[in-house]
Amino acid sequence: MGKNNLRQIITFMGAVLAYMMGSGFATGQELLQYYVSYGYKSILVGATLAAILIFANWGFARAGHQGGFSKGSEIFTYYCGGQVGKIFDWFTTLFCFMSFIVMLAGAGSTLEQQYRLPLIIGIIAMAVFAALTVSCGLNSLVEIIGKVGPVLAVCVLLIGITTLICHGGNIEPNMARIDSGELPLLKA
Repeated sequence: MGKNNLRQIITFMGAVLAYMMGSGFATGQELLQYYVSYGYKSILVGATLAAILIFANWGFARAGHQGGFSKGSEIFTYYCGGQVGKIFDWFTTLFCFMSFIVMLAGAGSTLEQQYRLPLIIGIIAMAVFAALTVSCGLNSLVEIIGKVGPVLAVCVLLIGITTLICHGGNIEPNMARIDSGELPLLKA
């Protein structure tokens, strides 16, 4: 494997990391609803999700390399055939649009919760940033996100380690409170 291939792999991994973090991660709701609310079972959920994502992304990357695809959506035809592949292609387009709506809502909610700004301010700000990003060219977007993703991951790890050092003693009693139902957390 040459340096260019390794660089592409790292960029791809960084872009996937950044995409997976998203606005739900930024607000903390994803962590609370999908993981923390299940107590210690969340470790199994996280490990299962990691295994699925690793396997799926590896399979997609391998199939794309073997098939020599010029568009990412060709993966659907590769795995599902022509008709079902088209359905997945349309669904992906719809999903991207819906993700944009969730991103707008997440930005609005974050600014409202953290700074008490009106919801519409965060939504408009995110829409403007998204428009500026698209106007700079989507080809370079993966490169940019691919470099930001690992930085975000390191920041999250540092925050997690710092939290464990400063408040690690609270984990056991709070897990007991979650398991007993004393802390009623919304579950996904």
